[in-house]
Amino acid sequence: MFGSITPVVRILLIINVALFILDAVLGGTLSEVLSLYSFRSDNFLPVQFITYGFLHGDTWHLLGNMIGLLVFGPMLEMVWGSKRFLIYYMVAIIGVGVLYGGVRHYQTEKQRARAEAFEANSTPGAYWYFMNNYGRQIWKAEYIDLWGLELEEYPESLAAQGTAIARVKDTYTKTLELFRMLGASGAIFAILLGAAVLFPNRMIFLLFPPIPLKIKYLVLFYGAYTLYSALNPSIGDRVAHTAHLAGILIGYLVLRFWYGTRTIE
Repeated sequence: MFGSITPVVRILLIINVALFILDAVLGGTLSEVLSLYSFRSDNFLPVQFITYGFLHGDTWHLLGNMIGLLVFGPMLEMVWGSKRFLIYYMVAIIGVGVLYGGVRHYQTEKQRARAEAFEANSTPGAYWYFMNNYGRQIWKAEYIDLWGLELEEYPESLAAQGTAIARVKDTYTKTLELFRMLGASGAIFAILLGAAVLFPNRMIFLLFPPIPLKIKYLVLFYGAYTLYSALNPSIGDRVAHTAHLAGILIGYLVLRFWYGTRTIE
């Protein structure tokens, strides 16, 4: 399963593990500052388009990405050389950050527009719609009791309306601050695509489940699952499936630029 560790892959492994340990020692300060925030967030910095890709949320997050880098990265680096492999990896990191950031900006702009519309016309129905779509992951069950039967019985209760408007604004603000991206997953998906294009019929032995599988089928499965998950998000799912799709897209565009329509294998 694991081949020889090539130079750039080794350096990337060391950087990711070292930053993860340092972030843990600092109590999460690095990830709070250098994760990729929404463009409208006060915490957004342009350097986050790079730094987010070298930070991870927990041990399993780091382990999963580093295994992917360790298994598939050397395949590409041995064919392309260290310089081209590093270019591919960094273009994927930055490209995924830009694409994911753009998608998140579009989503938060819709949320901002709905928050402003609610302030202009605050009704129980509009409140429930907003909080069901944007507030559940932030407030958990608290939002249920915020504007309940009292306002439905007394629609002109200005105090209840004011509280609801404040909570909607607060939900939008917390969305900008709490939902940030970190991790190398997008770049790893780009590497997976590169391995599938260069070595489609190479067999690898999976750990879970323990079966042999051609790389092209592994990437096809991951791609289909990621697309389904992105189109059918579930409450509580904090995986950035859109970033994974962005990694596949960026990898495809780079490979198409390098190879055109020529058959690689």
